[in-house]
Order: sequence, then C-alpha cells, then structure tokens
Amino acid sequence: MPATYQILITGVDYRQVKPQHLHAVACMILDDNPHHHESRKDWAVAPITEDDNGDVATLRLRTLSDTVEQRMVGMRPGVRLVFGDQEGTVTSSPQLLAQTSWDTLASPDPTPPTSWTVTCVSPTSVSSHRRSSPLLTPSAVVGSLSRRWESLHGQSGNRTGFCLPRLTERDLTNVWVSHIDGHTVEESIPHRTHESHGKKLMNGFVGTITYRCDDANVAQVVDSYLRFAEYAGLGPLTTHGFGTIQVTAHKSDA
Repeated sequence: MPATYQILITGVDYRQVKPQHLHAVACMILDDNPHHHESRKDWAVAPITEDDNGDVATLRLRTLSDTVEQRMVGMRPGVRLVFGDQEGTVTSSPQLLAQTSWDTLASPDPTPPTSWTVTCVSPTSVSSHRRSSPLLTPSAVVGSLSRRWESLHGQSGNRTGFCLPRLTERDLTNVWVSHIDGHTVEESIPHRTHESHGKKLMNGFVGTITYRCDDANVAQVVDSYLRFAEYAGLGPLTTHGFGTIQVTAHKSDA
C-alpha cells in the first residue's frame, strides 16, 4: 500500500545533494532492477532536507508496492549511503510518516471537495513530446496521474482490481485554476537511456495552485488522483526528487 517513510542521516550537507545523487541512493535502497534508469517505478523520493537542529539530513521515500515497502523497512541504523562525494550514516530505522490503501484512494468521496490547493514543494512539470512544461493545467495533471495509476494497476484496473474512471476533455472543462502563486525553475540533470547518455532540461513549477471543480462526479475522480499524487508524485523525474506535492482539499468555498 502507498506509504511515506523518513530516514535520518548524519554526515551529509543536504545543500550539496543533487537530483542524481538522490536517485542513486533511492535506487540502492528500493530498486533491485539492474535497469534502474527506466522511468516507471513503484516508488518516489522527496528532496532531501535537514531537521530542526540543522545537524541531521532527512530523506523521505514514498513506496507504492509491498515489495518496495519491505525493502524500505529493511534499512537499519549504521548503513552508509553515498551522495556524490559525500558519505552519510543512517541513524535510526525508517519512520513511517503516512500510509493509505489502494482501496481508500480508489473509493469516491460521497461529498467530494470543491477545490484543492496544491503546493509544489519541488519543481513540478508535465511531459509532452519529450519536453517538460511547468504549465500544470487540469487536463495535463489528470492525464499524467491517470497514466501513472495505470502503470501500477493496468488499464481499467485489470492488473490489481483498483480502477479510477477516465475523465474526458469535456469532463475536465469543469475543472479550472482559480489561483497561482509561484515561479518556474530550470535545471539540467544527467539523463541516461538504453541508447545514450546526456543531459535533460527540467522546467518545473514551485509554489501553489488552486484548482476548483463545478461537477461533483468529476470532483470525486480528481480528488482520488490528487490524493494518489501525494505518494506517487506528479509528472516526470519523481525518482529524482521532482514532483513532490502537498494537497489541501476544501469541501466548500467558505
């Protein structure tokens, strides 16, 4: 089931940790696939931060399958983790911060929210034709999350039984952006495929966006996808710390 875990690490300056360092460490902890550069994963990672005292780095990993969660809880104090030129030490067993179930995410809220404030904690984008865009339109966001859901559960939930309805472009005319407060960030990161090595330009949004919905049936589906995104992340490169979001749902305009 989807879960968020926290690992505390000493000996690492979080300000020097780059996305590729995050990705490498997360792969070491969670991934047994030798082709770990492949984009579709059943986990995501948040940007590394520091604790309130400023002497311990905080690594948050989000798991989307039981297999990956078992690897997560298998971490033990004393394990050494390498972030580029830095080497840190895990200080304690992973701490569970949040958890839900696929059934909960797939079950519609009978009284769904009318709006959601989405905080993009790390640069967040949507992909189109191998480009990243910070323009997080409702249709682009829902499209990205529906593809992510189907990568885990199959079309119409045929792999696991957990299904979310597909929203049409007409459905999504009921969802609109009422407020934006933030800025775009451009970052170049190493990019590897089976055929080549190079750099990938990431254009992401950091800040808050408020989405509103005028149709209760559509709102039920959007709400499920956004709650899913708090664990899966939104958009590309969620295994590098991008696309980390927090969602605040509002049941009325009051």
